[in-house]
Amino acid sequence: MPTQDIPRTEWPAFLDTFSRQHQGWLTTVEVVATGLGVHREVREKPLTGISEDRKRGDPAS
Repeated sequence: MPTQDIPRTEWPAFLDTFSRQHQGWLTTVEVVATGLGVHREVREKPLTGISEDRKRGDPAS
């Protein structure tokens, strides 16, 4: 699967558009963590939406 770098300031708009275009698609979500490897969070569930979870005080850079 190809990857695409998205500037952090563009995340909200990109994720909103992506969510609308792919709503209902079967989705698998994997989290890659340094030192922990890959952890599957969701397997083949319909996509309802994706949003940014910015921690308080975490600047959009």
